[in-house]
Amino acid sequence: MQWEDEGILIAAKKYGDSGLILSLFTKNNGKHRGFVRTSKSSSYKFEVGNLFVVQWRARSLDNLGYFKCELMKSNMYYLITDKVKAIAISSASSILEKVLPEGEKQAALYEDLILLIDAMQNDDWQKYYLKFELELLSQLGFALDLTRCTVSKANKDLKFISPKTGKAVSEKIGKDYAHNLLPLPKMLYDVYHNYQINYELEEFQLSLKVLGYFLSKHLFSQFAAELPFYRKLLISFLT
Repeated sequence: MQWEDEGILIAAKKYGDSGLILSLFTKNNGKHRGFVRTSKSSSYKFEVGNLFVVQWRARSLDNLGYFKCELMKSNMYYLITDKVKAIAISSASSILEKVLPEGEKQAALYEDLILLIDAMQNDDWQKYYLKFELELLSQLGFALDLTRCTVSKANKDLKFISPKTGKAVSEKIGKDYAHNLLPLPKMLYDVYHNYQINYELEEFQLSLKVLGYFLSKHLFSQFAAELPFYRKLLISFLT
């Protein structure tokens, strides 16, 4: 078995004295693991978030297989001086490593990850991060619905989200039992609808908390696991 693709490194674990077990999120082959031999002169390039052209080969799909990697773009190199952005990429990568099924193509999600990494060169990267997590929930079968109120069907004054269904609730419907609902941040609403936005970090932080609830409920609960360390760290760095 053999294929060639491009992919983002989402995890790397040392194996022996001169090897790594890599996990790459590839464009056409989804998440895939493989072994790669390293040297002192090559180990520097295996940073989470870097983009590679890869060849994978194995005797069968059930085998771990071997990677041959050529670095296309050292994305993390540009984030050395910005800790929050580096943490955001590590957060997205660690989420993918945990919840993505092996070998299943996720083209839309891959493109959103590429957009997120490219956006790190700008100041509006937060909206791309939220879009990435929204797409992740959607692609894995747990899409939020922020188009209209789940009760009245009105598409205005949406202020809450039902924690049970992930659907929006209007202010009029939800005000009497707001303590049982999640807030719908304006930033999250605008990202969902692809509006052009520019919000304070407090809005981004609140949006992360809301999405974190649904990530925990629908994805990480399947593994009896908490949100990854870097996902929690991202919120704490915004306080």
